[in-house]
Amino acid sequence: MGDNKQPQITTGRWALPLLGVACAVIRDISAQTMRVGNQTRIFGLGVAVRSRVNTIYMTACFAGGAVGSALAGWAWWRWGWDGVCALALTLIAGAELRHLTGYSRTAREAGVRLPAEESEPA
Repeated sequence: MGDNKQPQITTGRWALPLLGVACAVIRDISAQTMRVGNQTRIFGLGVAVRSRVNTIYMTACFAGGAVGSALAGWAWWRWGWDGVCALALTLIAGAELRHLTGYSRTAREAGVRLPAEESEPA
């Protein structure tokens, strides 16, 4: 009668590291795409405000990264890897909830006055 062993699916020893590299590359591409899209909107504003808005945007990006790193470090110290994953899932769920509820503020609602259209310097 032959061999009665069930076939086993093997992923190979490189599958998990390659998956990690692929995820890192996808994450980096998505972050860069988001930044290019946001800065395209910023540089579409009037000449008088674009540098100030870009400064605020980049400062917020840096501050968000610093706060995220501090929270992740605290979660690691307190609960280890499970805490870091729980923190990440909580932040992602909060962002998704904000997105799904359609929350957004226009410049008019926020009380921001944008200058009239200005021409580009020659």
